[in-house]
Amino acid sequence: MAEANSQSVYRPWRVSLRTALVLTALWAASLAVWRYLTYESLVDRTPSYERAPRTQLSTMMLGPNRVHIERVTRNRRDGSLSASDGGGREVGETAAPDSAALSRCAAWLDVVQIELEEAADLPDIVELRVFDHAQRKLLAEVDAAYGYRFLEPDRVQVYGFQRELPETIDVWFRVNGHYPDEAPLHLDAQPGALCATPHGTIAVGELRGGDWAYDSRKAPAYHLLLSDNDQEISVSFQLQGGRDAADYAISAVTHDGRRVPDARFLRLTSSANYAEPRQFAVGLAELDHFEVRRWVGRQPFFFEGVRLPAASGQPFLPPPTVSLAVEGKLPERRLSGFAPLQVSIAVEQGDLDYNISSKNSAVIVTQSQTSRPSAKDAFTVRTKVHGLSGLLVKQRFQQRSTGEWVDPAKTFKRLGSTGYGLSGLRTLAVESYGTPLEDVAAIEASLELKK
Repeated sequence: MAEANSQSVYRPWRVSLRTALVLTALWAASLAVWRYLTYESLVDRTPSYERAPRTQLSTMMLGPNRVHIERVTRNRRDGSLSASDGGGREVGETAAPDSAALSRCAAWLDVVQIELEEAADLPDIVELRVFDHAQRKLLAEVDAAYGYRFLEPDRVQVYGFQRELPETIDVWFRVNGHYPDEAPLHLDAQPGALCATPHGTIAVGELRGGDWAYDSRKAPAYHLLLSDNDQEISVSFQLQGGRDAADYAISAVTHDGRRVPDARFLRLTSSANYAEPRQFAVGLAELDHFEVRRWVGRQPFFFEGVRLPAASGQPFLPPPTVSLAVEGKLPERRLSGFAPLQVSIAVEQGDLDYNISSKNSAVIVTQSQTSRPSAKDAFTVRTKVHGLSGLLVKQRFQQRSTGEWVDPAKTFKRLGSTGYGLSGLRTLAVESYGTPLEDVAAIEASLELKK
């Protein structure tokens, strides 16, 4: 009897329905809080966005500066243009800047042009990236037929080569801020010109056409063949700091008022006494002067989900072909027949080899020691496309002796490369042909995607 009483009686643990509901609610709330605190969106997990601030509006405020999308224009296959305002509302036909080029290329190139409001508080745009909004990838990662470039000071062009662009995009900028109420200082575009600031002086040391690199002595070392001679300048600024430190930004200004900012700043300190080489995408002949202004800071941000005007939905025609007269000479020029894409071509004597490297996120090329520049049995062609990184300039040449057009598909060696520049995408290619230059009458160029 005592043994029976000493055994405990098992009783199951019971929880009321109310208690179960309360515990479930607490668990769900805790899980929601945990997910909120630890959740990373796809944008935050994409390094190219750099966790930059964003806006779904048409205006972004950045300290004393403001960036506002004024209009988004798109060409249609029939050559007409449609546009929307910064809020995505259609406004019909439009007379956009560069509208003639947008219409001429409409049959073979889908182009969207985003116009920013040009105002005193617009910061300097120093870097551009364009993403597919749905996939959160850079356009060139989605399709090699997509590309973009920035046209100073206030336009973005986005391209679809034989492809229609996505419905929505993210437009990412890096900007240099300034104080809108402070007038910029003037610096003449000639060696020896001087600009006095409250924090020291900035002088023009050396000014050259083309994109030049400098060695450790700050002297010109070699020419970078990526850039067109007539579309780039290299400047060596002499800095002399004063008592107080400050940072300044410099822009090149053309005769027609176009401003091309430098992506970096110049620091004036009490110990500053040195030369600083910089490059600008401005031709020496079109350069008027430089502007100097206080640098507020650098800030990335992006417009999220910019909705493009509706696509026409019509098929594309093949791109045009453009001819370049050679007649045994060495032409170097931009092929306007492919506008608004910037396509440049240069013809050189000899069998030339090149080394490819990078500089400030862009591709640069220098001539190799194995080159034969004096070779009479060969000529070399350099091509550059600014706006697309997956596009090549296909060529054939006409012989002077026979008048026949020669497809050199099996008679050349190609050195190709692509680069991501601060102002857009680039493609560079070099072809060497085993034909005497004196027997070349003309070169015919067309565009094709890299395979």
